[in-house]
Amino acid sequence: MNYPSLNSVQLGQTMVNNQQPLTLKQGQVIHGTIKQLFPNQMAEIQIGGQKLIAKLEIPLQAGNAHYFQVSGTEPDLQLKVISNPMSSAMPLTQQADQLLNALGLNQTTSLKELASFFLQNNLPLSKELFLQAEELLKNLPDNLGTKEALQIIQKLIAHKLPIQQGTFQAVLEGNMKTGFADLLKNFQQVVKTDETISMGMKNQLLNQLEQINNPLLKETGGILLGKMVEALSSEQTLPENKAAILQALKDVGVIPQTARLSNWQQEILQQPASSGATSDPINNKTEQPIELRTIVKLLQALEQQPTTQDKGQLIGQIQTAIEKNTLLTTEQKSNLIQLAQQSTSTKDIAQTKAVITQLQEQLLKAASENAIVKPFEVDDKGISAKHQLLQLLGQEDNSERLFNHLTKYTLESKSTHLRGMLQETENQLANNLNGKAIQATIKDLFKGLGLSYEAKLADASSDIRQFAEQLKPQLIGLLQNGVISDATKDLAKQVSARLDGMQYLSTELGPEQQLIMQLPLNFLGRQSEATLQWSGRKSADGKIDADFARILFYLQLHSLKETVVDMQVQSRIVTINIYNDNEGLKNLAAPLKALLKENLARHDYQLSGLIFKDQQEIAKSNSINLFQSSNAEQRRVDFKI
Repeated sequence: MNYPSLNSVQLGQTMVNNQQPLTLKQGQVIHGTIKQLFPNQMAEIQIGGQKLIAKLEIPLQAGNAHYFQVSGTEPDLQLKVISNPMSSAMPLTQQADQLLNALGLNQTTSLKELASFFLQNNLPLSKELFLQAEELLKNLPDNLGTKEALQIIQKLIAHKLPIQQGTFQAVLEGNMKTGFADLLKNFQQVVKTDETISMGMKNQLLNQLEQINNPLLKETGGILLGKMVEALSSEQTLPENKAAILQALKDVGVIPQTARLSNWQQEILQQPASSGATSDPINNKTEQPIELRTIVKLLQALEQQPTTQDKGQLIGQIQTAIEKNTLLTTEQKSNLIQLAQQSTSTKDIAQTKAVITQLQEQLLKAASENAIVKPFEVDDKGISAKHQLLQLLGQEDNSERLFNHLTKYTLESKSTHLRGMLQETENQLANNLNGKAIQATIKDLFKGLGLSYEAKLADASSDIRQFAEQLKPQLIGLLQNGVISDATKDLAKQVSARLDGMQYLSTELGPEQQLIMQLPLNFLGRQSEATLQWSGRKSADGKIDADFARILFYLQLHSLKETVVDMQVQSRIVTINIYNDNEGLKNLAAPLKALLKENLARHDYQLSGLIFKDQQEIAKSNSINLFQSSNAEQRRVDFKI
């Protein structure tokens, strides 16, 4: 049936509940009600939560509802009536049937479900959208029901994403709160056995997956390296144990193959400095802090008996570099500076060389000590204690691989002494895991997953080579390889979809922001998972408003099992609700409450309440929904294109 048109001259537009202005595009179908009739063929029409003043080209009756199709937007909005009048009492199923008739679509079961769902949730309507959504419903996986699929489609529309298989799978994966750790481990096992992947690509991918699945590998390797270097320097270490340590470091590639127990320090200190070290230490005029490896080069230059003027300049640079190193302790700095000054007070060449050698050994000793006791600390350039030690060993450029390799080598070693060192290291890490350690680990996980890879690609100033080892770009490269096995391809797509889904569900709507992240957490053999949702807003200067936020953590913990933490910040007043079925959790946490309150106060936050509830309380509270704000846009605007 052909229906005449309705022309809106937009004499006025009012908004209900402070909603955003209605935005329509050609071809879209909307549901509207004639609220009031005015003289000169004018009428007030309510569309969702908003009202338009329109000029009627045909007679319509107040109180009736119709489906309208947008037939034009310029210069004025033009709506075409495409349905018979409908009363507010008409059942939803009849409204759905009339909508499908108006769009010229067959009344199939799936289309009827779609129409009813779209009408019930005030979603945008168009023939194209219905056909795209129907195609998705026809190809659902066996473990996904229609109800869940419709909710995913609703999220696609809310986030203005294409209604297609790729985005559907990504949001489906991103919407999950568990299973990411198992997915990554399964993918790792498949990659190991897939002979179609080139060895170079396989090794690089497995190394990154190993780092993600065992995020403390790097810290474990750093402490181990410090312990091994310290043991090699100690007279208390048995010769056979020293031999095992030396061989391990040679096999891993930390020290040269030519090194012996009698000369290993000289061998490593004579190696070339890393690519970032200062090439001309005497004429170095930079204001930047000098790395430890460059101090070694300065000492070597000092050993060559420079002129009195150059010697004084070298000593000054060495002393300044030591003083500016933020990881060295006060005692370490004092000892090193004292030795440096001794080298200027003697004229004897042999004695000068002996002092310089002693200074080099003390520098290596200090770096080893710091690698052991400061596994998560970094200096003012962002360089960690373990990386400073590697600088002295001349291996900074291969740091990640070497730390991981050393840990795995020690784990598989036949030497009981080496395995004992590894056990001591793991015990030390377990006893010293604190907020700073967890923060550093999570930061490394974000980086390793490559969640900001696309943003870095768009940044012209970024060096893409720095991100090549991250998981996301490696997955892209793997999926572009047409010869990999079907099992590898399927899991690679699933992992890639999970990463894409997190990005799709993280949104920025004007001043309001939402971030959703899922992380596999494996600390020293204890596997857990965390899903984080952060909701907040920007201040007038575009920065994060730290006074208002809501943070939800959905945790799968080894001992406490399923746990939800709901933290709300209002005017810097913090309320924390913890949902867990462990009856003794409140008593266990009681001694920590004062510490939590104190640490929040240091950052100018006030703890209002720490409340423990069982999991059943979540079902009673509509406010606890990790992905609830995904639909915030549709709640504010009924029809948004």
